[in-house]
Amino acid sequence: MNIENIAKLDQKALKIIADANDEISDMYEEWKKEKREILKSFQADIKKYENILQEQMKKEIENYQKEIIKKYEENLYSFKF
Repeated sequence: MNIENIAKLDQKALKIIADANDEISDMYEEWKKEKREILKSFQADIKKYENILQEQMKKEIENYQKEIIKKYEENLYSFKF
């Protein structure tokens, strides 16, 4: 092989490496974009479930308060003056 052929092979190898680097870079950017979208989706789901849990807790507290009030009212009415 002469130097010209070696130089051409080197140029082809560098082109292949550059193309591969570009493709890897594109894939990485796409992965970052998909990761952000997945995280946003998870955050939205978490917020939705937080709201559901807060609503359930509020109902439970209200029910508990009603039970306590009812219990004390029953005790109050049971007293005979």
